Amino acid sequence: MTGVQTCALPILVINTPEGKVAICKGALSSVLKNCKTIYEDSEEKLLTSSHKEKLEKVCIDMAKDALRVLAFSFKKLGSSSNKNIENNHVFLGMVGMEDPPREDVKKSIKKCHNAGIKVVMITGDNKNTAAAIGKELGILTNGLVVSGAELENMDDSELDSKIRSVQVFARTSPEQKLRIVKAFKRFGYIVAMTGDGVNDAPAIKEANIGIAMGASGSDVAKDVASITLIDDNFSTIVSAIEEGRSVSNNIRRSVKYLLSGSIGVMVAIFVTSAVTGILPLLPIQILWVNIICETILGSPLAVESPSEDIMNNPPVKKYAPIIDRTLGKQVLKRGAGIGLSTFAAFEIPQLLGMGLARSRTIAFANLVFTQIVNCYDCRSNKSIKPSKYMFAALIGSAALFTGIVYIPFMGSLLGTVPLGVLDWALISGLTVVSRV
Repeated sequence: MTGVQTCALPILVINTPEGKVAICKGALSSVLKNCKTIYEDSEEKLLTSSHKEKLEKVCIDMAKDALRVLAFSFKKLGSSSNKNIENNHVFLGMVGMEDPPREDVKKSIKKCHNAGIKVVMITGDNKNTAAAIGKELGILTNGLVVSGAELENMDDSELDSKIRSVQVFARTSPEQKLRIVKAFKRFGYIVAMTGDGVNDAPAIKEANIGIAMGASGSDVAKDVASITLIDDNFSTIVSAIEEGRSVSNNIRRSVKYLLSGSIGVMVAIFVTSAVTGILPLLPIQILWVNIICETILGSPLAVESPSEDIMNNPPVKKYAPIIDRTLGKQVLKRGAGIGLSTFAAFEIPQLLGMGLARSRTIAFANLVFTQIVNCYDCRSNKSIKPSKYMFAALIGSAALFTGIVYIPFMGSLLGTVPLGVLDWALISGLTVVSRV
């Protein structure tokens, strides 16, 4: 028959043929406080200060090897009651346990550092073990390691002065985890806190983004968390950040494509009308551009795969606009290029006496193909081939336009005429110029 006694340390009481025995486990310093003797060389001896110094040295050496150390002791109770079972124990020894991190964690932490994301380890391990694990993972580089006891002696102002330099917190209590989260938030950090136990719940709730472990986490942690990880894997968090950045970039690139194309149409119509007094495009041609270029071509930009360097850039500021100054300049420059090249595509044939229908067809073709090129240029990952969706949209749009130029029924419907080699040469040249 066994039983667990509620004491300062977990103590297990078991029945043996010789009577009851209490077995204790815990941190070395805590277990030694309950011990009076030590089991050494197959006999029980008085626990001296020299024994304690030797044991502490061994414990430190094991911790420096990134081992989690547990000490054990026991006490024979005989047939006596279970009172005072935590005193006068015999020290048995220590066990160093290795809990190696997953292979992909170190790579994920390096990604975070490259992305400007600060990774801080908060652990219940002792300071030496925490430091060794932090160095192994690449979390602890040139920062500080602060123990719970040291944190307890700091007021908020002292903690604030050091918080940006701390990379590892060891032996922390639930209250201290909450203080750490609040300290980072005071400096404007967007804090994501991960945890699995009931004790982690206050800090998870306080964080901007609370993350609970789905497989091993408690129900309390899951209830207060914003996100629950099914696989309990830190690398999943990094993958989610990467995906989030990809979505943000795709939104920006879609906006860039749609706005530059719309500005290009407006510039083409305004300039041509102001200079010649003639519309360069028929209403149905403008409608075709809106349907094909702004939907079929624009849609693949929203599902582009992440670029290879997406985690090599710093985070976007909290209140950064979608269209910043750099993106605004790019939109205006490309929009002006599309619009002016379309004006030239209409005006040059007019000057050469090619007729209004051919001039409009060339301007129409120029507008469509500059949009196709613009869509290709707006991709987030230019180092690899276009996705199958992008490839289908580009080829499909070009094929559809070719059809309305050379199929008589479609030509009569959209007001186009067949184009020759010189016409396509002019369109190609103006398309290239629109990118400058």
